Amino acid sequence: MKIADDDPVLNIQRMITARERVGLTQVELSEELGLNKGAVSQWERGTRLPSVPALKRYARRLRVSLDWLASSDDSDTVPQPTLDALTVEDIRRDRNAPLGLKDLANDAVTVEALTPTEEEWAALRSLSFRDGMTREGYITVLMAMRAMSIDAKRRASREIPGRRLGSKNLQKKTD
Repeated sequence: MKIADDDPVLNIQRMITARERVGLTQVELSEELGLNKGAVSQWERGTRLPSVPALKRYARRLRVSLDWLASSDDSDTVPQPTLDALTVEDIRRDRNAPLGLKDLANDAVTVEALTPTEEEWAALRSLSFRDGMTREGYITVLMAMRAMSIDAKRRASREIPGRRLGSKNLQKKTD
């Protein structure tokens, strides 16, 4: 049974675009989603519709909204991925990730030393610079983000005896 190309349920071209943007093959994505190897291929050919739970996992993995996948508008504009959490593997596979960020993601020694969180990878990926940024630039931004975070200040205040986090800066405890 062939599902009509103008099926209002899913925009097949958008499904393909979202998958290709993150650099996954149909088989790789099927495996990541815990599906049989041909599932994503069937969806993208329009011969089968995904279940709602599978479609939700698909959208979450590709960092797009269900609304965007279901939209019938003909716009070729691909939205920025939803960047609430990314792994180093997401960055490595993302064909549109900035070169400096990919260089950082591919530097296993530095990644192991810095151990960026998924939220930090997402924050770094969300940055946009007209002339790009080097691997070292991304490391500097990561370190600056950490230095400015409230959690970092709280951790630092616990490590300094007699200090606590004040309203504007670290102040001496008054006992």
